[in-house]
Amino acid sequence: MNKHFITGNSIAVKDQLKEMGCQYDPETKRWFHTDKAAAEKAQALVPPELEKHRIGFAPKELVETLKETGAKWDDKGWYHTDPAMAEKARKMLESIPRHYLTGDAISVKEKLSEMRCQWDADKKQWYHVDPTIAGKAQEIVPEIHRIGFAPKSLSETLKEIGAKWDDKGWYHTNKAIAESAHKVILATEPRHYLDGDTHSVKDKLKEMGCHWDEYKKQWYHTSKEVTEKAQEIVPEKHRIGFAPKELTESLKAMGAKWDDKGWYHTDPAVAEKAQQMIREAAPRHYLDGDAHPVKEQLKEMGCRWDSEVKQWYHPDAAVAEKAQAIIANGADRHYVPNVPFKLNKKMYELGCRWDSDAKQWYHTNPETAKQAAQLIEKTPQKSGDFAHAVRSAAKEVAHEM
Repeated sequence: MNKHFITGNSIAVKDQLKEMGCQYDPETKRWFHTDKAAAEKAQALVPPELEKHRIGFAPKELVETLKETGAKWDDKGWYHTDPAMAEKARKMLESIPRHYLTGDAISVKEKLSEMRCQWDADKKQWYHVDPTIAGKAQEIVPEIHRIGFAPKSLSETLKEIGAKWDDKGWYHTNKAIAESAHKVILATEPRHYLDGDTHSVKDKLKEMGCHWDEYKKQWYHTSKEVTEKAQEIVPEKHRIGFAPKELTESLKAMGAKWDDKGWYHTDPAVAEKAQQMIREAAPRHYLDGDAHPVKEQLKEMGCRWDSEVKQWYHPDAAVAEKAQAIIANGADRHYVPNVPFKLNKKMYELGCRWDSDAKQWYHTNPETAKQAAQLIEKTPQKSGDFAHAVRSAAKEVAHEM
């Protein structure tokens, strides 16, 4: 039996369709007739379907309001046949807070759609207007761990280990695999890093082919020549240093910016004025002697580095006195050589510190340093090319899970 289906919004003429011998198909949710000529006559009775102007999904609290405007619902959300009314409804929805999701949402987009989450084409993020549902949705989204950019020759290998690509580079939902991949990439390509206020010229750096290193928090290029050209357009950071919280707004008003090393300005004259303002606002108790061996301890005590006078200091005289005693007593460094990347976290947990100059982990307690060295001896070392190194890491992680 051939079914000749009738399209369009047939609900308004369903009684007439029945009289003509048409039948309803519950699977396709459409009317049909077994006679082609009769189906064509029936089709003529169906009013032309009006265009659906999409509004989108909305919180339950707005359902009645949308109905009052004449809006209707289907499996793709709310819509209106009047474009002006649809636009008003969309603006009403835009005034409602959107709770955005982070992570690898694309891998669970079907589930997010089922939860009535929506895609923001401008921000390129999924969201929900209900904070409770957004919270539940976030729980099913895998976290993204950045690997960064890599040579094209490694693309297939990265895909093999489950890495994915977006506009910020390669990433993986498994942190251990992402860290291993990043470490091996660094060993396969040279990276020339840029210094200075790169944030203010990041768009120009992108145009020059520079990339952002998520781990070092610096821009770089694999070509030394391009890096040198890029460095020329990056404003220099003139260090101001740290300052009391009460001076934050004043520093911002001067155009100063903040990073993990304190306040800075691209204008040396302004930076100097800011330093003078800070000196007048808070006393600095400077520390004497060779503080480099104990600088990590000084940081933990809240001491800060004055880049102008090249000395550590603390605004509290009592704390500065204790810090001075530490410098006087000094601290021996017992180094732990050949620490594999995957044991970095364990070194930190043992209380070891990283010596950026010696490029080695160390501990001031010889027994703890010995314990760390024994841990390394028990850890099998693996070598090889990129694929072998990352696949090995993936197997180890899978085994642990």
